[in-house]
Amino acid sequence: MTRLAQNGCLPRMRIKKSKRDDTGMAWVGPAPEDWPRHRTVYCLAARMDGKKATGRVVE
Repeated sequence: MTRLAQNGCLPRMRIKKSKRDDTGMAWVGPAPEDWPRHRTVYCLAARMDGKKATGRVVE
């Protein structure tokens, strides 16, 4: 599941170069017992320092 999420999220999360040092990426996917019925994975971009993000972080 981790490999699938990375292969799906990383190409889609085109984080701006100016925001890459401050922004991290995470994903939320289905539990093993829910697979394959639920296959949606949500990709998240958030500031790594815990501060509030303003503006767009993706291109």
